[in-house]
This record gives sequence, structure tokens and C-alpha cells, in this order.
Amino acid sequence: MVRPNIELLGFVRVQLKAQETKKVAFTVQPSQLAYLNDDMKWVIDQGDYQFSIGHSAGAIKLSGAATIRKTRYFEERDRVLFAQAAVTALTAK
Repeated sequence: MVRPNIELLGFVRVQLKAQETKKVAFTVQPSQLAYLNDDMKWVIDQGDYQFSIGHSAGAIKLSGAATIRKTRYFEERDRVLFAQAAVTALTAK
């Protein structure tokens, strides 16, 4: 199965005023990384996964990685499609 090089797991639009700072946190569920394999089962393969945050795929501001230690299968009903996002105001001047 050919997988895309990059996938959108979640997004949130954040409005900022001048000098304002906000923290944005995403919670990614393992099932979001799953894909349909040749047997038509949702699976996430063991290995390293890269995560990036930015305005767009061409404007990445932050990157990180996570390791899945063992291959895991999911039922379709248990899959999460988009990451939950939480926005918290930090400063306002």
C-alpha cells in the first residue's frame, strides 16, 4: 500500500491581537495514524512517526517524533479522524 508523505491530522484557526500569545495543543490518537492494509484492515505499523506544526505544509514551525513500539489493528468504529485542539491565552498586552 502506498502511503502519502504527509497527512493532516488536525487543525485549528487561532486569532491573535497585537502582542498576544496563545498556546495551541493537539492530542493525536494512535488510530489517526492507521491506514487500510491489503487485507482491508485498519493498521498502524511499528516505527517512528514525524509530526510537524505550521501555517501550512510549506511553512513548518515546529517538528517532533514519536515511536510506535508494535503494530496495532483498529476497528473502523474506533478510529479518530482529527486531533483534538486546545487553545489557551498566555499573554495580552
